[in-house]
Amino acid sequence: MRILLIILIFISFSLKGQSFFEKTYGGTANDIGYSVEESYSGDFIIASKYKGYFGVVRVDFMGDTILTKTYDFIDTTSSSSGFTSIIETKDSNFVLSGNVHGQYSFLMKINILGDTL
Repeated sequence: MRILLIILIFISFSLKGQSFFEKTYGGTANDIGYSVEESYSGDFIIASKYKGYFGVVRVDFMGDTILTKTYDFIDTTSSSSGFTSIIETKDSNFVLSGNVHGQYSFLMKINILGDTL
């Protein structure tokens, strides 16, 4: 069985198309970034599969990691399971959507620290 290593590469651009930063997040696991949202505070939050768990990575405007949080209550054994999107709500929290085994959809709301609400 072949293992595919996927590394999330995130590039932030200015309005003129110049790169602010280019960073790689993840490691030796099958780490995948599914969706990125810029927060009202100017940070970026990435819905990801990180170290075998579903999680979020929050970085500042220069790409430095502020927070990495994983959620082990979601089955990650299936390659068809994953977050599909993340959005920021008006109360500065975040809603993640995803699917489990490609069959069941779910929503999860978290705060800026990644704690579930």
